Amino acid sequence: MAQIVILVGTMYGNSLEAARACADVLRKKGHSVRISDAPALADITSDSSTVPLICTSTTGMGDLPDNIMPLYCQLMDDTPNLYGRRYGLIGLGDSSYDIFNGGSKRLKALLDSLGMQCIGEPLFIDGRVDYEPEKPAAKWVAKWAKSVK
Repeated sequence: MAQIVILVGTMYGNSLEAARACADVLRKKGHSVRISDAPALADITSDSSTVPLICTSTTGMGDLPDNIMPLYCQLMDDTPNLYGRRYGLIGLGDSSYDIFNGGSKRLKALLDSLGMQCIGEPLFIDGRVDYEPEKPAAKWVAKWAKSVK
């Protein structure tokens, strides 16, 4: 089974709750899981066998939460070669904003440009529809886990 680190970007705690629900599902499937609510570049680069699962909300006008911005900036500044590394993505947003899930989509574009490969389709949760994001996140991650080895 895989080693997974869930990198959380959150302002009000919804992404952390979704990450905890995902961790429970992944552990029940036999994966080793760690949650980081202060994501750092080392979470992605230190062990090539660890699969990052990013669970982040979008704030403001398509921005990332303050606690995940240092990771985003370091990825931009250092441009590490992450070719062949795999990751998953869960974005939380609100479709009443013009830039729905803009922060998570911007992070995905950056990871892809650095050579990472997204495992499956990302999940973009709409807070206007899903008031408890941990439910669709847990359902999605159960399917996602089948592609992680």
